Amino acid sequence: VGMGIHCYSASANMQNRVFYSSDGEMLIVPQLGDMLITTEFGRLNLSVGEIAVIPRGVRFAVNPINGPIKILYSILLFR
Repeated sequence: VGMGIHCYSASANMQNRVFYSSDGEMLIVPQLGDMLITTEFGRLNLSVGEIAVIPRGVRFAVNPINGPIKILYSILLFR
C-alpha cells in the first residue's frame, strides 16, 4: 500500500499521447484552469474545486480548455 504525489502544468494539448497507470488509481485535483479529461469511456470537464478519479489501467489525456492548466496534485494510490 502506498501513494505517490506529482505536480503537472500544461499549456498545449496532448496530441496523440495518453497517460496510463497500471499501478493504481489516479486522483486529479486541479489548481488553475479548466481541463478536458478524455478517457476510453468518454470525456469529463474538470475545473478548480472539483476532483477526478481515474481507475487503474485506464488510458487518459488531459487537455487545457482556456489557457494553461496546473494540477496541484496527481496522486497515485496503489496496493
